[in-house]
Amino acid sequence: MWTFAFAALSLSLSALPGPLVDCLKAGRAHNRTLQISRAQLAEQEAQVSVALASLTPTLQVQGAYARNQYASVVSFPSALLNGGTGTGIEKITIQPFNQVNATVAVNVPLLNADGITRLAQARRGRFAAEDAENATTAEVDLSISRAYYQTVAAQGVLSAAQRALGVSQDALAISRSRFDAGTANKLAVDRALVEVARAKQTVAEAERTLGLARRNLETLSGVSVQADLPGSEAPDLPDRAEQLYVEDAQRLRPEVLQAREVVAQASASSNEAWVQLVPSLTGNFTETLTNAPGFVAHDGYWSLGVRLAWLLDPVGTPASIRKADAALVEQEARLKQELETVRDDVHTSFLDIALEKARVEETSAEVKSAQEALKLTREQFAAGTATSLDLSQAQRDAFQAEANSAQSTANLAAALLGLKKAAGESLLQASE
Repeated sequence: MWTFAFAALSLSLSALPGPLVDCLKAGRAHNRTLQISRAQLAEQEAQVSVALASLTPTLQVQGAYARNQYASVVSFPSALLNGGTGTGIEKITIQPFNQVNATVAVNVPLLNADGITRLAQARRGRFAAEDAENATTAEVDLSISRAYYQTVAAQGVLSAAQRALGVSQDALAISRSRFDAGTANKLAVDRALVEVARAKQTVAEAERTLGLARRNLETLSGVSVQADLPGSEAPDLPDRAEQLYVEDAQRLRPEVLQAREVVAQASASSNEAWVQLVPSLTGNFTETLTNAPGFVAHDGYWSLGVRLAWLLDPVGTPASIRKADAALVEQEARLKQELETVRDDVHTSFLDIALEKARVEETSAEVKSAQEALKLTREQFAAGTATSLDLSQAQRDAFQAEANSAQSTANLAAALLGLKKAAGESLLQASE
């Protein structure tokens, strides 16, 4: 394990450029991948309600009307119906011509172990979906940040190309003046024209690269990019040991949190397989209203009861238990794999930062050297002690050094943000 500590670089990583913060905020609202992730979270939230419904009382209301071709009426002596008392005949309608029935039933789950485990499983699935959304948000934030700094790098390359074009045009003007004065031949002018054309091509290529980078940033964030974007100043490099970042990552990374919830969900599934051995008990109450009460002799009456259901499957239940246990072992292995992945992400980020820091130092020295060489060669060319070939080479060296410096500086800023993401820190929240 190793650490960086560079006190001279004073700007905190949390101080992101304002336009980048705007892009991150807009991207969270605009990005299509995030919209899909949020919809999946909403589905899981609805699934929790569906699972909860199996544990809550239900109300069922039914009504029916029938027109019967024949009425069914039975006559009985009053004494038979009234315990041996009374005289005359009483009629009981079994089926009237116009029959109306209505029932109101309430079912209350009293014991539903299967529903309880399904609810626990659905809740874990909801938490896992929330962690998945957070993981997607972190990926989108990093993608937008990389696109932002790639645009900044492209701006630097374009500026270097435009400066190189200016040098070529100055050299062409000097060559033409010498040709008019008779101190240079036509070949020197032609070579200067070639260098100007080559510089214009380089500018065109840089403009294309910048245009593509801007369009990529616009697509990811939904923000229109018209003007040049500011880059970060020299940011602080990591000042903690790599292992501390790893510990943060294994504690905070949404991918790890999601994997843990999936393990809990698989555990709930295993419990659900076992509770198939537990019977279910349901209470019910029914109120019936009818104009054909039959022998009940009341237009309205109620019934109250309980229902016990117990299904024993000697083949299916053990198979479900084995399947659920195997799925739990699989998810536990995936959790361990995810922990190793985030550890490696942090290590890779540290290596990337070390590499980009070395490149920034190298390219900064190259820019200084190349600019001094170009300045000297331009003076010598103006004095006639250097050739156009010398000037062309110095100009290309200066352009390449400046382009490399712009790219390496942007890469370092993106690598530092990559470490923040690898450690589980939100890029947007850290900047606020």
